[in-house]
Amino acid sequence: ELGLIEKKDDRFEQVQGALTIPDEVQSTAIHLFHEKMLQMALYALREYDVGEREFNSVTFSFKKSELMTIKNRIREFRREINEFSSNAPDSDEVYQLNIQLLPLTKDGRS
Repeated sequence: ELGLIEKKDDRFEQVQGALTIPDEVQSTAIHLFHEKMLQMALYALREYDVGEREFNSVTFSFKKSELMTIKNRIREFRREINEFSSNAPDSDEVYQLNIQLLPLTKDGRS
């Protein structure tokens, strides 16, 4: 209905290139989308072979004043992956990439 995908033969194809939502947008629909992706990630962690998925993490410290720098680097990486995959001809799989950055301390306290 939105014209984002179309069916060609027996498969669906993306009509346009990369689709992104502006950073810092808050909406119930986006919140619910991320919640569902977290549920799907938990399912994949439990049910998929390690050859079919990638899970890793890093715990690190930094100055709170550098938060926007880190967020911007994550966003740039996401844009690069989106652009790369949008230009990939003859794709035969669809994957979801989730990146979470969240504080493990509150106001600089452990």
